[in-house]
Amino acid sequence: MSITFSILLWFSILSFAGIGAAFLLNPLRWAQSIDIRPVSEAGKVDIRATYGGGFLALSLFWFWCSLGPARYEAAVWSMTLVYGGLAMGRILSWLAGDTLGRKMVVFLAVEVVAVVWAVWLASTSAEFGH
Repeated sequence: MSITFSILLWFSILSFAGIGAAFLLNPLRWAQSIDIRPVSEAGKVDIRATYGGGFLALSLFWFWCSLGPARYEAAVWSMTLVYGGLAMGRILSWLAGDTLGRKMVVFLAVEVVAVVWAVWLASTSAEFGH
């Protein structure tokens, strides 16, 4: 595994595991940290499921991908899609007239860098057949 792929993969595994665990354990506290406030118990459940369960599941998938070279390509393309989807949501919100606060701009910057990095890896690395 190349050092550049390893850095992106382990950054993704650890950050998504941390975010997922935080939202599973205390969804209201962490939702408020990004200005989300559920209006019902169903909202709290959905925050826990989406941010907690969803992010933790992605980190576990990427960890599984880290266990063997045959899985590296699945990891890099799924990271491209996940970070790209998150970035697209923020960009579309901005284009629709929503204000991106400082946190959202930082998240967007990380996501764009991760997408570019993952696409670069997928298109140039010998690990992915190039």
